[in-house]
Amino acid sequence: MYLAILLGNRVIVKKLYKMSDYGTSLSYSGPNGQNALHAAATRGRVFTKKLLKWNKALSAQKDETGCMPLHFAAAKSPNSSYSTQFHDDLHEWRKSNSTIARQMRKRLLSLLRMDGWPKVCLKLLEANPAALYEPDHRGSYPIHVATSVGATRKVLLFLNRHPGSAGLRDARGRTFLHVAVEKMAVGILYHATRDKSLEWILNMRDKDGNTACTLQSKVGDFECSAVCLGI
Repeated sequence: MYLAILLGNRVIVKKLYKMSDYGTSLSYSGPNGQNALHAAATRGRVFTKKLLKWNKALSAQKDETGCMPLHFAAAKSPNSSYSTQFHDDLHEWRKSNSTIARQMRKRLLSLLRMDGWPKVCLKLLEANPAALYEPDHRGSYPIHVATSVGATRKVLLFLNRHPGSAGLRDARGRTFLHVAVEKMAVGILYHATRDKSLEWILNMRDKDGNTACTLQSKVGDFECSAVCLGI
């Protein structure tokens, strides 16, 4: 089943399920401690929905690196054209007036709609909300993973469904906001620094004593600075 889903072959997936007496004798195991739901999380909502219907318990299993299926879904990068276009818009913003800045904000909202992967995360989160609070062996939670790839809509999903996840710290003591600064995830910074409900994490320090704002000054990226300052 793991291989069939990884290959994205819906016909074989259905046949295997029926041939195993509708899942009774079906093996969901994959390599490196992964299961078929880990694979489904990287293939899309259809396979994820099927696997959760057939065996919801798979959502709570970790692989050898401590990653759950939600970590895998969180790690999917947004559409590359979204990232490229947003970066181009920021450069225009950098050399323009407030009118262009407002236009850039509208463009950001439209670009965010291009990333459909939050639907996979939502299915996994509904099946097992506790997965959001489970770190992998490197100490990273799904919100850190999503932030590291600039997946703004996934991060917003996690925050809206579970506001307390904003304060989760990885092995280095970083919140998702620290990661956003380090990875220059401008879309995430734009939303996080304008959400008053997240003000309580702004002064949280990592193990090196840095707040996200302190870290931003060390990174020295103009776009991040402009977004953090609300320009």
